Amino acid sequence: MSIRSTNPQLKETAADLKRQSRKNKVRIWETVAEELCKSKRSRVAVNVGQINRVAADAKAVAVAGTVLGGGEATGSLTVGAFKFTEQARIKLEKAGGKCLSLTELAEKYPKGTGVKIVK
Repeated sequence: MSIRSTNPQLKETAADLKRQSRKNKVRIWETVAEELCKSKRSRVAVNVGQINRVAADAKAVAVAGTVLGGGEATGSLTVGAFKFTEQARIKLEKAGGKCLSLTELAEKYPKGTGVKIVK
């Protein structure tokens, strides 16, 4: 899938994720890169509360889009996303969680074990 975006950060992130996928022979980072390459209108925007509901049994969550500040963060969860709003970052860190870029998340969990993708 080609990237039509002119955002250099988005292009670099997608390329890094694809590299990690090939290097570790896992499909999860390729899937996240494909989601990230969608048009801006089609990219996901997820509230902190939604992440808590989806990620009950996951070590980490990958969001190929933006994490918004709606809802409450209850557990210490590692969240990797392309973008965080300031409110979302504050809520996640206050609950003991971590906010990482998608590239950092792929480096921390190279095989993708325990990582859920929020679409």
